[in-house]
Amino acid sequence: MKQAKRHVFISVVSFVLFLSFLINSFFARRLHIEHKNFLTYNYFTDLESKEKPLNSLAFKRWQIISGHQEVVDIKLPYGISYKDIKDIRISQVKADLQRYSGKMRRIAWLMAPMPSKNYYYGKFENGKASAEIINKYTKSIEPGGYFYLLRGNPPRMHITPAYGFVRTSKGFGMGACWGVSVLGGLIDRANYWFKRRYGVFLFIVLEKHSHSRKYAIYQNINGGYGYAIWESPNNIWDYRFVVNPYVKTFIRSVKIKLFSTTNYKKAYKGRAIGGAVEIVYNSKDVRF
Repeated sequence: MKQAKRHVFISVVSFVLFLSFLINSFFARRLHIEHKNFLTYNYFTDLESKEKPLNSLAFKRWQIISGHQEVVDIKLPYGISYKDIKDIRISQVKADLQRYSGKMRRIAWLMAPMPSKNYYYGKFENGKASAEIINKYTKSIEPGGYFYLLRGNPPRMHITPAYGFVRTSKGFGMGACWGVSVLGGLIDRANYWFKRRYGVFLFIVLEKHSHSRKYAIYQNINGGYGYAIWESPNNIWDYRFVVNPYVKTFIRSVKIKLFSTTNYKKAYKGRAIGGAVEIVYNSKDVRF
């Protein structure tokens, strides 16, 4: 009889331990996935506040649902609708002007490290070249300011040796998309933050092109497709945007800074390109 009770006791304890193991494994896996998503995106809503990082899955869904800016109204420039203007959250704007009057605030951050399977000679050099050219024109952009690289008069760059591009094992200038993809990824994140906080987009994207397939190097950008740039006698792909002119009542300027490094520990051969978006607020006595 005692032996039977002992077997029952051991069975019950074993079942409880097994059930506990399953529950712990489930929550541990969930925490790991959430932690992994956060690290993968390297996205911060605001480095100066106690707000939590935005959920990466929500960001992916927002990209799919919003399509960035698919609002078209020919009565206003750059595809902005009257609804966009009306949706500005004045109370939130006034609160932030009280706190950040005349100050700079970082709203987006991104790193795109080189994985070993995407490495080829010259890729980093060309990605760095495009990032440096982008930096020349994004040091300070006021609301209404227009950005382009290839599709303008005159063009701000050509994919030629004169602009720092080199021949790679994949072809001349291959890898220039790396810098452009980081720029596009930053704009996506900045728009996400700005739309959630103020109800409108900070950037109105006028032209963008995805790669035809996913690349590991762009896992954090546009669902893995990144953003492409292309120049040939018969075709041009550019990345163009304008800073929303209707935020000038509370935003003085926008700064986008890209950087390259050969010492990033999580990248193959240390090569990575990253960047940040910062906004500068007007003074708090702005009238609406």
